[in-house]
Amino acid sequence: MTAVTPTTPLHLSFDFGVVFKALKEYVDSYNKQHPDLKEKINASHRGTAELIVRLYMKQLNDLTSVAPYSLSEMPAFRTYVSSLASCKDCTTRTIYNHKERLMKANLITAENHHGGEGLDLWINPEIMWKGAYMITYLPEGGLQRTPVYPLITKDRKIIQPLAHVLQEQDNINSNVDNKGVLTDMCGLPKGEAETGAYDKSTRKNAHDLDEKQAKEAVATALNACFLKKNEAAPAREPEKMPQPCLPERKQEQQAGGAARIFLLALVQEFWAYAKAVLYPDTDYKPYEESSILNMIYVSVYGRFNSQKTQEEWQVYQETLLERVNIVRKWLDRSPDRWIPSADFYFSPDNHKNGFDKNRIWYERQETLKLQVRNELALQKMKKELDLHNQGKGVYGQMSRYQLFVAHKRRLDKINDAGIRVAYEIAFRKSLNLKMKPHA
Repeated sequence: MTAVTPTTPLHLSFDFGVVFKALKEYVDSYNKQHPDLKEKINASHRGTAELIVRLYMKQLNDLTSVAPYSLSEMPAFRTYVSSLASCKDCTTRTIYNHKERLMKANLITAENHHGGEGLDLWINPEIMWKGAYMITYLPEGGLQRTPVYPLITKDRKIIQPLAHVLQEQDNINSNVDNKGVLTDMCGLPKGEAETGAYDKSTRKNAHDLDEKQAKEAVATALNACFLKKNEAAPAREPEKMPQPCLPERKQEQQAGGAARIFLLALVQEFWAYAKAVLYPDTDYKPYEESSILNMIYVSVYGRFNSQKTQEEWQVYQETLLERVNIVRKWLDRSPDRWIPSADFYFSPDNHKNGFDKNRIWYERQETLKLQVRNELALQKMKKELDLHNQGKGVYGQMSRYQLFVAHKRRLDKINDAGIRVAYEIAFRKSLNLKMKPHA
């Protein structure tokens, strides 16, 4: 078997039982070294840690069939504070407090905020690595699971630090570096301040990367995973966008593919607007944008199966852009609100909180606008009828028929049966009131 190190790319799977046992041992050890109640990890903190670790392992296990990755480049746990609060049935303030306590205990080694796109958390690798198993695909079929932690620890010496906090001091009399002895990146010191691959204080020493480079390395690992997923499982790739499914006869009638160019421009315009409004701080690689455009083509435009004219598609486009504005206003009303990342928000398989869910918001808003418009128009025409009966106003000197014709033009523009019926009732009532004194 080839030597396994933390930098070896592997197909990894994480065992829930082993990781939870390592988490329990870590918490118990930390509480023994910190008898003060204000520093201990209590049962509520432990519950939050178990929730985070469980969701994190689920994300990692979903990547098992996608592509290999190394232990030292494990992707971070992407989550949302409001989502964790919902899972734990508590407030977001509670989650923030628990996260700070877990970071002081070095159980969470680092965090990275992405605004409306969520939060990245790195868990202490000493906990996660113990539950890591290498997945080997056997030639005769089936899988073989091999624990990874013993393989990366058997051939190295774990030097215990003399102090709880690992410190590096310059020694002018030391010539260790000149003898070719390199720092063991796998050496995880034990004790209160256990450090890992993404610890704030030792990240640069362990990986020789600054914070920006570390983030880029994690993003590169994730991007590579999704690229290899598309190569390994072509059957799951989204349908290609470049050829919208218009009826064949109509496509043949369009000279030079003018209709296809128009429809593709709609998709690109929508994504450019949605990216600027909903994801202004996110940079996308070309292949990521291509994948998102394919998703929008399927989930937002329905592969252009509807037989609409270009004018009708343009009207539909305006409704889509207005729906994006509605989502943006909804996000701005509260800092705790969030939407998924673009590759999940526009996915045709996201039936829980995808873009299609805001269709109801748009319909309610448009219905309310129509109701307000109709009510104002009806009130104005009723007032003009009353003024006409008194011989006042702009239409005071006109005949009743001329006033009716003017109002009919407005009703034809509004084109609403409800307001037409309401106006006829008001017109008859006004006529009766005017004729009543002569009876």
